[in-house]
Amino acid sequence: MKRTLNSLILAALLSQLIVPNAFAACTQGGQCGVQGSCNSYQYLYDYNFAETCSPLPWLRYSTPAATFVTSNGPDMCNGFYQSYVQLNYNSGQPSEISQDTTIASNESRTHWTAGWNISITDPNQDSTNSLVIQVWDMTANTLLGQSNFYYGDDVDPDCRADVLSLGTHNLAGHVIRVAIIGNIYYTNTHFYLTNVGLYAS
Repeated sequence: MKRTLNSLILAALLSQLIVPNAFAACTQGGQCGVQGSCNSYQYLYDYNFAETCSPLPWLRYSTPAATFVTSNGPDMCNGFYQSYVQLNYNSGQPSEISQDTTIASNESRTHWTAGWNISITDPNQDSTNSLVIQVWDMTANTLLGQSNFYYGDDVDPDCRADVLSLGTHNLAGHVIRVAIIGNIYYTNTHFYLTNVGLYAS
């Protein structure tokens, strides 16, 4: 009886190890040491699009709108970044992904920034292809900040790290939404992003 019970326990443990991601939860940020200091914390889930948990914390409003590349991706800076999101043509509709995250109720830091690495492929060099990143305080229903627009006919930023200052706010306990919105009119035009983070310092 004891041997049978031990066998059942072992089988249960092995079944969990065999499919570690089947019921895995994506982990929120809160990583210490980002932006060079342990005074700064990163709050988004799956900031570099490498996690394979289901459901993903990034919401796609249409499946063709975005492709999540979790490993060995060749297109973000010729494979320099192995995981990223690729925003695609979406039949004339915006290509949008967003993530909601709840800031810890004991968060005392009040200076907020967002950051990301971005690259663009647009053989058409068309300014109607565009992308913008917005950060919303959903609790207060206010726009905390918005990036400049990226356009298809701009010089390709080619993995450039961009930072958006969101100002000083007490966001403890607030729900924050990061939205990435593209308007893409050609099937061969793509916007690529990785390391999309929300930082408190």
